[in-house]
Amino acid sequence: VFKIGELRFQQKKYDDAITQWREYIGRYPNGAHWSLCQSGIIDARFQIGVDAVAAKDLAAAKAHFDKFLQDHPLDGRSRQILFTLGQIRYAEARELEDKSNNANDDGTGAKKAAALYRDAIAEWERLVSKYPNTEESSLALYRIAVLQEEKLGELKQALASYQRLNWGSHAARAQQRFSTMTAHQLSARTERSFRTNEEPVIEVTSRNAPKLTYKQYFLNLEAYFRKTHGIGGIETLDVDLIEPDKTWELEVPGYEKFKPITQRVKIPMEDGQPGVCIIKVSEEDFEATTLVIRSDIDIITKTSRRELLVYAQNRLTNT
Repeated sequence: VFKIGELRFQQKKYDDAITQWREYIGRYPNGAHWSLCQSGIIDARFQIGVDAVAAKDLAAAKAHFDKFLQDHPLDGRSRQILFTLGQIRYAEARELEDKSNNANDDGTGAKKAAALYRDAIAEWERLVSKYPNTEESSLALYRIAVLQEEKLGELKQALASYQRLNWGSHAARAQQRFSTMTAHQLSARTERSFRTNEEPVIEVTSRNAPKLTYKQYFLNLEAYFRKTHGIGGIETLDVDLIEPDKTWELEVPGYEKFKPITQRVKIPMEDGQPGVCIIKVSEEDFEATTLVIRSDIDIITKTSRRELLVYAQNRLTNT
């Protein structure tokens, strides 16, 4: 009777295995495999939930695991189950978020996803509270903080969660993210060159900087190229020694402490005229530099062992 139950378990016929082992328990209360049947029933119930997760039947998995925790609160797999329950909610939120991003959503999908993220946090908080200082709770608290930071925009709560995490393998990552959130950050980049009929823009990303200062320095790119044989290394130029051609300040739109903000900033240039300039963005002791090129000329080069062919064209006039 016991062996038949084992075979059913190996075939993943868990309900049949449970029925078989219950028969053993009832018929042979003094049998040598009585305790193995008891543990086998618990293992089978646990495995039913695991297979439901694997089959992506998340509703059935949650219902089953909730019942398992209720019936077997002291089981050693409770930490794994609590983490899985949070992961189920997280997966549902991600799926809903992806669907709302790919459709004309009126915001309802995003709100439902946010609610599911909060459900995931609640499940993981149960794990942290019930099993502190364990590896599972270390991962759970780290995931809580990441959701608060990236999905819910609850930056102060995220900082507090990162700060709470001082055990397990995820403690170092939490402290690193805490340092990143509280530090000043500033970067600037130019996506591409621009035509004379376009308005140049740069992309500026900052954190913990409510206001930024912009300085514009026009550059003779031909002279710079002849000297360096390239257009890289602009950030090494000591342009602070000369007066900028233009200086202005801009408030960071939607500024919120600890929040990284990316904005597109228009760069002033004479209407319809080509030009090259260095843009230096600064805030207190932090600086970022990028090069802006405005030109209608494109070139294509082909080389052989002895010759170089350069084809240049004005892309606006096609000449």
